[in-house]
Amino acid sequence: LRPIRSLKNTALKVADGDWSARAKIESNDELTDLVKSFNMMMDSLHNMASLSDDLRLTDNIPDHGADKADRTSTRQESLALADERIRLLLESAGEAIIGVDTKGAITFVNPMACRMLGYTHDEFLGMDIIGSIHDSTAEEPTARVNSRVCKSFSEGATADIDNVVLRRKDGSTFPVRCLTNPIFKDGHLVGAVVCYRDISKRVSAQKALADSESKLRTILETAIEGFWLIDTNQVTVWSNPRLSSMLGRPSEEIVGKSIFEFVDKDNRKIFESEIEKRKRGHVGSYEIALQRSDGVNVPCLFNATPFSDDTGTPGGAFAFVTDITARKEADEKMRQAMQIAEEATR
Repeated sequence: LRPIRSLKNTALKVADGDWSARAKIESNDELTDLVKSFNMMMDSLHNMASLSDDLRLTDNIPDHGADKADRTSTRQESLALADERIRLLLESAGEAIIGVDTKGAITFVNPMACRMLGYTHDEFLGMDIIGSIHDSTAEEPTARVNSRVCKSFSEGATADIDNVVLRRKDGSTFPVRCLTNPIFKDGHLVGAVVCYRDISKRVSAQKALADSESKLRTILETAIEGFWLIDTNQVTVWSNPRLSSMLGRPSEEIVGKSIFEFVDKDNRKIFESEIEKRKRGHVGSYEIALQRSDGVNVPCLFNATPFSDDTGTPGGAFAFVTDITARKEADEKMRQAMQIAEEATR
């Protein structure tokens, strides 16, 4: 809950005008990804707000009785200050910042936009932002009409869009996160500022993680051993088809159920004892009989391992489960054979 509280407190600070407020990152999970995205959004929004303020700066110079020379001097100083702030902002920003008019024609760009997309400053000016750098093959035919970027410079809407695809001058494409903010002058919409942040590394990492998870799932689903994943309350989180076969139940009747629902009274004691060992962080192997849906007990060998999240908080345990019925039957036949042999030699 701490990441959520941090997001809430940060949002309240921003609402009070503190643009420097950022949420704390305390772990490495899905909530942390949300916190990182929130902080990245705040960086871009802060940049856009500063830029919009600078663009409006010269329109708000008071002239309460000041003479013409003073007003001219003050306006020139304000213009110089605004120009300097804008120049520093555009040159130092880590995102591509592009300004457009109400038709979507590019009116200014920062150096990062040139580096990111491969066009020079002069080549950018006058280009249509949607038709020139947005990858039309990755969007619907009606993309311009429905585009949230288009609505920003034509209707004054704001937008935060993930996984927008841009096209470089050389034709290559890459994913970005896009934030838009309309620009108003004297109460009239005059265009918008559009910020693009390259998220290629994040997307690649997400794809690599998804591929890894897919491979692991395939391995577990096709394994000749059962796989059982439980949480800290001993409730089943996931099981593979082989475990379903052992228990004579579909996965829908296993996931969400306590492991104690699949053993009789005597074997429950074994589970309880082993669970205490997992809570202490011990890895272990043990034999236990699982009860099938028809009431028949299936002797199994468990190889169980506890696991924790990145903060060290226990997350539960998993086990590879082997049906040892055949081994038990072979052991019994061997025992009987040895008994007969011993009786024959008496």
